[in-house]
Amino acid sequence: MRDEFYGADLRGCIFRRCNLRNVEMSKEKLSGADLQGSRVDGLWLAAQDIAGTIVDPAQALSFAPLLGIKIM
Repeated sequence: MRDEFYGADLRGCIFRRCNLRNVEMSKEKLSGADLQGSRVDGLWLAAQDIAGTIVDPAQALSFAPLLGIKIM
């Protein structure tokens, strides 16, 4: 079972130390949302869903494949 925010307007929301593991966040408005410090492994979203979202460096590494980025 996945938790979901499908289609929610989360622009500017701050998620601090939240467990977002396996949460469905596709089709949300996330521009300006701050996910820093939250657990995001298994987060369900597409590249266009994450545009404008604020993340910490470790999260950026986990989102890199979603964005087609290869880090060597």
